[in-house]
Amino acid sequence: MRTQRNFTDANISDLEIKRKKYDVRDTKLPGLRVRVEGSGTKTFYFVYSLRGRQRWYRIGPAAMGTGVARQMAKELIGDVARGRDPHTERTAERGGATFAAPHIRYLEEHAKKNNKSWKQAEALIKRHALPTWGNLTAKEITRAQVKALIGKLSADRPVLANSVKAAISAVFTFGVKEEVIAINPCKGVDDNKTQDRDRKLHEAEVPVFWDACESVHPVTAAALKVVLLTGQRPGEVRHMRRDISDNWWEMPGKPIAELGWPGTKNAGSHRVWHDHRHRRRDQWSRSAWPRSSCC
Repeated sequence: MRTQRNFTDANISDLEIKRKKYDVRDTKLPGLRVRVEGSGTKTFYFVYSLRGRQRWYRIGPAAMGTGVARQMAKELIGDVARGRDPHTERTAERGGATFAAPHIRYLEEHAKKNNKSWKQAEALIKRHALPTWGNLTAKEITRAQVKALIGKLSADRPVLANSVKAAISAVFTFGVKEEVIAINPCKGVDDNKTQDRDRKLHEAEVPVFWDACESVHPVTAAALKVVLLTGQRPGEVRHMRRDISDNWWEMPGKPIAELGWPGTKNAGSHRVWHDHRHRRRDQWSRSAWPRSSCC
């Protein structure tokens, strides 16, 4: 049951006690409510919506008075308007969740199931974030601290700094979604400007690379050569098994667990021409290095 009235101390005191709890809305201030329990307890709440979900923030017992409750509700309206989430902030503060706790949850509940490069992200966080933030509560980590952490890497290794920030931000985004963290302090921290990586092997370098492969483990050498010959990503080559039919290497976009295939990076299926016929090294010439053909 839900009713409305202009809250005053007198009419809240007169609210009827019923067998089942019910809520009463304040007609003067949107979001302010009183919940009347079957036990007779009356409590002020502030109700608001954020990211499509309704949240109830307990202001306090009705005995605190209508004036105090309205003032607190007005302050909470301002907090929500500025993007804060009072309910989640309170939950996180009481739980004392450290950055390490949501990081573990993120790995187990999300990253390992949805992110093919989760191991790399985990390594970045373990090396660059946990030594500093591991014992801090999520609330203690501010945008200034994110800038300081990333700034140490930005001067000499801007690409690494961007990767560390992305890995950290993913944890905070997950924590906000699960309501164990109030805000993502990485928002508003700009990435470093970087140049595109366009390094390619020159024709004269290809035979040098090919010869160098002979000095490593045969399996590693074979994988490196296939990367060179097909122009495909190392992760896809590493998972190549028996996907070659009529000289075409078939790569399904979706993961196939029974084959150990992780799927392609963009989730789109494609295939690559793969000439498996062996050629002796002295048959190669600058004009005859193998080229991949993709469709």
